[in-house]
Amino acid sequence: MWKVLHAFGTAAAVTAALACASVVWASLMITDPAGARVVRVDSTGAVETFGPPPGGANLLVRPWDIVAAPDGDLYVVDFATDRLVRIDGRTGTQSIVRESDLDPTDVGDVPNSIDVFEDDLGLRHFYVSASDGLHVASEQLGGGLQDA
Repeated sequence: MWKVLHAFGTAAAVTAALACASVVWASLMITDPAGARVVRVDSTGAVETFGPPPGGANLLVRPWDIVAAPDGDLYVVDFATDRLVRIDGRTGTQSIVRESDLDPTDVGDVPNSIDVFEDDLGLRHFYVSASDGLHVASEQLGGGLQDA
């Protein structure tokens, strides 16, 4: 089963995403939970795994939902590990989003849906639906996460 990046739900969203400066957005990004990966489908229909770069760690076990931030980075909630994974939109490098140096961001038990919103104060807010309710975390752009 593949889950399509829900930010591409309308023609306007597709047009806006393709206009993004990142080369990623000439493509459709899809989570592949069975393959533990994110795939890119280009305009010709060719499918390829997006990230991690050669030698990089794949932090995805069962990626379930994906959202694109305005800067081109992708955020994936992993159904099996209960983690939020950031994927650099240019390099494909993956990292676990953390609230502190040690603790991964709390996205609940069995996260299954994510959305992101950036406010005018330089905060990126993540809204994650999970089996135990809605979880919200906020990230200072250029910094770490804080509880919302």
